[in-house]
Amino acid sequence: MTDVKCLVKPINADIITGGGTQVYKRRWYVIALFCTAGFLANLCWNTWDPIESSAKLVYKWDDSDVTLVGTWGPGTIVFGTPIVTWVLPRKGLRFSMILSTALLVMGSGLRCITFSPGPATWLINFGQIAIGFGGVLPLAGTTHMSVTWFPTFQRNTATALILGTQFIGIALSFLVGPAIVKQYRIAIEPAGNISLYEDNFKPL
Repeated sequence: MTDVKCLVKPINADIITGGGTQVYKRRWYVIALFCTAGFLANLCWNTWDPIESSAKLVYKWDDSDVTLVGTWGPGTIVFGTPIVTWVLPRKGLRFSMILSTALLVMGSGLRCITFSPGPATWLINFGQIAIGFGGVLPLAGTTHMSVTWFPTFQRNTATALILGTQFIGIALSFLVGPAIVKQYRIAIEPAGNISLYEDNFKPL
């Protein structure tokens, strides 16, 4: 009879023990870093579409250039996800996170080196590629992070927080960019003269 009782598992045992996952209080600090990385990756990736008119004017871009710098984000996810799924089990979450944030810093730095249209266009594209690869981990490694650091009954919350902050980063990029960079539009008058107008867009 004693052996039978030992085999009985309480209904709430999974919640009490954390589902077999060792729980640490610093897991909330870790998820804050993870959320911040995802937030900044999406904020940096979607830099150029909200300030399209000014970017065209400064860097002498056309529509294809603006489209290209925005396409690197989804493109790097396609190629970066298999890399992340290979690196995470072998190198661990810490190494992957350091590599991801290093790519974000490098990509953002490349875009700030020069404003000369020719070199800047190349550097911005390389920067967008680095930011794209840096943003793959917060997206593809979301469930790995929540399973590693959180007990069963908190994993849905952790996953929702990580993904939610990434979408907030995309949404805020449409406000932050125009709030910092003045938006201009070029108008060609009937006489053939080219006029430059400042948009009165005030997002905040």
